[in-house]
Amino acid sequence: MEVRSCFITAALFVVEAVCVARARTPSSNSGATLQPDDLPSLLFTLSVLWPLVTERYQMFRNAPNDRHYNPNLGYIPRRYRGQQGSGVGDSMAKSELMIVTYVTDMVFSAVNAAIAERVQRAESVTEPNSERELCHTLSLKDIMRIVDALFEWGKTSLTNKNSISLETTARLIKRLLVTDLQLWDELRQLNETRREQFICRLSDVLLRLNMMDTTVTQVLFSVC
Repeated sequence: MEVRSCFITAALFVVEAVCVARARTPSSNSGATLQPDDLPSLLFTLSVLWPLVTERYQMFRNAPNDRHYNPNLGYIPRRYRGQQGSGVGDSMAKSELMIVTYVTDMVFSAVNAAIAERVQRAESVTEPNSERELCHTLSLKDIMRIVDALFEWGKTSLTNKNSISLETTARLIKRLLVTDLQLWDELRQLNETRREQFICRLSDVLLRLNMMDTTVTQVLFSVC
């Protein structure tokens, strides 16, 4: 329990540090505070943090010993314990959950915006205006890592809001796979092992969300 608590605290510090640093860094990319290469790692980290933080919050919330005995004051309801009991733990667990919830919403929104940007570029007849525009677009490596993160998120117990975010991201990935011919070429250039791993992970994500169809199957078959 102590090791898990230290991990949660350390991970929260890292996530907050990245977000704060990016928020204070001027960006010419429409004011974006998170860069594409930040997003996969953050999304994956949050997929690990989310179940740990929610489990700890539920543990404190559902603790059976709702009252704490004080020799001078008698039994004290949890909400009045302050520094004297696990009410401090309740407050900390709630704060952790609020932080992770906020950052998760922010990262999912940024991921979806970044994928949508590459989808728009794939569906557009015009070429990117500059190398600067290209460098702010998700790379194949970024997309593969996002799919890995979605695979992990799919194994966790989600809130309705997180489920909607996950479905939106998966739907955008599916749309990108169908429309982005450059992505097809990039996938073909991968070695067979990495390509098969990506296809397996992506297929698993889409199957869990009931998004697998004949169009996706045909694209994956052509890429292989």
